[in-house]
Amino acid sequence: MSSNEGAMDAVQAWDWQTFSAGAMQKTVTPKGYGELPKQISEFQEENPALFSEIFSQCGWSIKQEAGGVRIYYSSRETEYEDITGSALCDFIKRGFSQTDSGFPKKSESLASIASAVIHEEFQKKQVVDFIARMRAALSKSPRGYSNSASDFFQSKLG
Repeated sequence: MSSNEGAMDAVQAWDWQTFSAGAMQKTVTPKGYGELPKQISEFQEENPALFSEIFSQCGWSIKQEAGGVRIYYSSRETEYEDITGSALCDFIKRGFSQTDSGFPKKSESLASIASAVIHEEFQKKQVVDFIARMRAALSKSPRGYSNSASDFFQSKLG
C-alpha cells in the first residue's frame, strides 16, 4: 500500500497497466491505450476549453489512432517530444523506486495529471462514468445464473 493511499490529490500508481490517483483507478496499456485515455478523450469532447486548461496546457494530450484513443505527454523534460506507452511509463517512474517511502515526491508530469483528476468537473465525469459502469455490471447475469447481478444486491450497502 502506498503511503499516500487515499490522498485525493496524489497519484498512487502508474504502472504497466494501471493508473491510480485519488479515488480513480483506470487502465493504461503498455502502448498508451485504455480506460484513462478514453475517459480523458470523452472529457475533451464534452468540455474542450477546460480540457485545454487542465490537460493540454500541462503537457497531456489525447490522439485518436487506429488502435483507439491514446494518451501522450510532452514537456521540456521530454524535449517536447510526445511520449506514450512504455516510454511514458518509464519516464514517469524515473526517480522513483519500490523502496520509496518518503512522500510527497516531486514530479511535474504526475503533479499536473493529479491536479487534473481532482478538478471538480473531471471528478463529475468520473462519477458519471462510474454510475454507467455500475449499471452495466448490475444488468449482467453471472455465468450459470438466470438472474442479473442486481437481483443479488438488494440493500443500499450491496
